Amino acid sequence: FFERTMQSPRQSPPWQSPQWLKAACMAVSLFIVLLIVDSWDVGTPANEDIISEFKSLTTITQFSQNVKGFHRFEVLDIWRSTNGTNSTSPSPSSSPSPTVLPPIILGGAPSPSTISTVTDYTFEGSQVVSLPVQKYQGTTTFGTSGTTTFTGTVVEFSGIINIVQPRTFTGSATVTFVQGSVAKFTAPVTFAGQGLTKFDRAEVETTQPVAFESTGGMSASGTTFKLTEATSIMRLRSPVMSLVTSTLSGIGETPIDKAGTKLTSSGNTWSPPMQISSNATVRTARTGTGPVVQLCGGTHGPTVVGATSGLAVDTSCQGATATVLTVDSGGTIIFENVQPNSKVFTVSTTAILMWDVEPFAMMEISMSAVGKAAGSWTDWVPLLIAKNMPDEARCLRWKNLKHWKVSSCAVDHECQVDAQHEGTTCTVSFKQESGGSNTSLWWLLLLLLIPCLCCCVLLLLHCKKFKKFKRDRKEEKTEDVVAVEAPRNDYPKEDPLADGFVAPAVTPMASFSSQTSPPAEPAVFAPPVDTSNLRPWFGVGVKWLDDGKGGRDNVCVVHEVYPDSPAEVAGILAEDVIELWGDELVDSEAMWRSKVKFIGIGDQINVSLRRNQMERRVLVEITGTNKGKSGTKTVKSMNVVE
Repeated sequence: FFERTMQSPRQSPPWQSPQWLKAACMAVSLFIVLLIVDSWDVGTPANEDIISEFKSLTTITQFSQNVKGFHRFEVLDIWRSTNGTNSTSPSPSSSPSPTVLPPIILGGAPSPSTISTVTDYTFEGSQVVSLPVQKYQGTTTFGTSGTTTFTGTVVEFSGIINIVQPRTFTGSATVTFVQGSVAKFTAPVTFAGQGLTKFDRAEVETTQPVAFESTGGMSASGTTFKLTEATSIMRLRSPVMSLVTSTLSGIGETPIDKAGTKLTSSGNTWSPPMQISSNATVRTARTGTGPVVQLCGGTHGPTVVGATSGLAVDTSCQGATATVLTVDSGGTIIFENVQPNSKVFTVSTTAILMWDVEPFAMMEISMSAVGKAAGSWTDWVPLLIAKNMPDEARCLRWKNLKHWKVSSCAVDHECQVDAQHEGTTCTVSFKQESGGSNTSLWWLLLLLLIPCLCCCVLLLLHCKKFKKFKRDRKEEKTEDVVAVEAPRNDYPKEDPLADGFVAPAVTPMASFSSQTSPPAEPAVFAPPVDTSNLRPWFGVGVKWLDDGKGGRDNVCVVHEVYPDSPAEVAGILAEDVIELWGDELVDSEAMWRSKVKFIGIGDQINVSLRRNQMERRVLVEITGTNKGKSGTKTVKSMNVVE
């Protein structure tokens, strides 16, 4: 370093370079920041500090701050009364804005100061309740119309709840009607919050429409709903709803009419009509975009399944019943978890499915893991019993397989649907038969293959030996002939060039036939084939399915393959998905018909298939078939490719 300094006296030391200065400044700044953070300690502020800090604000919707120690404070709807205590109603001089209840501080488990219990309270107009836990006891009355917003965590109603004017409940809290509570709705009520609406062994009596639209869902357990008037309409419209061992009675209605909703009904007594319907029109894989009701036992009144909607019967539960079942055009009834001991769904009056108008009503069977593992069933398992059905023809139409979709049938088994009519009772049954164990067949083929391979090897060796024997024999015969027929020196000793010499005649030897070409045989031409009574054919029947992504009837699936057809020769199997005709995508029935219509005998077509999620390419050579023989057909389906 000294030598470099002497040689270049104007050069600055390394610590005076700009890079060193920048690094030093950054280190000092980081050290100062760490000291400030380490000395910054914020404790939990008291209510008085928070109120004094924000007393200039009339309403604070939400305020949150993260401080040291990972404390989280939320100040909700803060205001201060004139007597220095928290109040539940504004002063008379305040504006007619919604009533705001006391401030809440959230952090960890609710302390006793964050739990409020009110007895015999009356709601007037619109109000906002923001305590984490708010309990109402005694008699709670909603005397005027308005909106009540619960922004806390839990709201509990016990005792008697009277709603005499239209009321809407919103907010993020879970609203619970606890055991023993009695809710009397004599005016329209709507639950439209983001939290869960829960009834736990409560009693609800209504004479006006009640709508459950909470996005957090709706649940009821051991609750009694009394729909006493014709105007008592209980609309179930939450995305997820569950009713367990509850009772619904009265002359009102219970429509389930919002797309995308799902209701699980387990062990309920449901007397009012259940109407499952929506205005959705787009089909998806199972039941469309409409609502779906899943029955797990219980008794039900008249049940109507509308278009794009579905009724799922869980056959692993106790048997479910209904007085009348109607499945409209485009509706679906699903039997889930089918197994050998499945429970039957009984319809006491009649069961009507619209199979006359497209889109047809559809029936679907979903096998359970137990059902698939059970293998072959010796007896039919009844899934549906429709009583008081005198029309035998209507009953027998239930076994028409084109209206059924059986999913997850056990491997190597055949699933069948049957309908039997006795008197006025129609029984729809299902069974799963074994088509023979392919495993034992494969073992048998393997055992047969071993001796066949041995025979082939021996035959190959024998053929090689035989060829070698023939070749050697031919060489020996050739040598013998050459030795015998070799030219001998028995010509006259006279000079061949002398006058008067005559060469002896030489007879050609037959043994040298290999050196002379045999006379050519006349060519034989096959007569032309008469194709006037033939027509080109592909030899498959196809069905069109939906792709489950919004496309309709745009997946071409092989429905069946005709024997001895070009498709069978090329190796096409049933349930193969035809994706490409040459290099063109097969995505519509019109495209398929245009290709099949203009094929000719002798054409060779490259077809791209998808089988078991694997792509493969086959070459189909078009042949001719009798003009009177059916060659192709197209089956339209409401199913979706899986």
